[in-house]
Amino acid sequence: MESIGAVSFCQRGSFGHHFVDYVLDHYQPKKMIIYSRDEFKQFHMQNEYKNYDDILRFFIGDVRDKERLTRALSDVDYVIHAAALSFRFFRTSLTMAEQNCRLRTTA
Repeated sequence: MESIGAVSFCQRGSFGHHFVDYVLDHYQPKKMIIYSRDEFKQFHMQNEYKNYDDILRFFIGDVRDKERLTRALSDVDYVIHAAALSFRFFRTSLTMAEQNCRLRTTA
């Protein structure tokens, strides 16, 4: 499997966390990017998946930060945007989707 960008994962036990488990159990990705603003949750995920240091890469950042997002998604073939879909995060989710579309069309 190619590279997967797992962007904006939510808290442990969420879709994002289960998605990482599923991909690691069923596929052999070259790399997976975990991109999130929450350092504490990423710290826990890094400890939980320490056997996958060669595959998982953790980026701290906001999806509205175009430069950081571009760097995190370098050489990534698929992006899974798994941010919370509550009204509070809806605008951020739309912004991220728009940024990602722009990045993909200019690459």
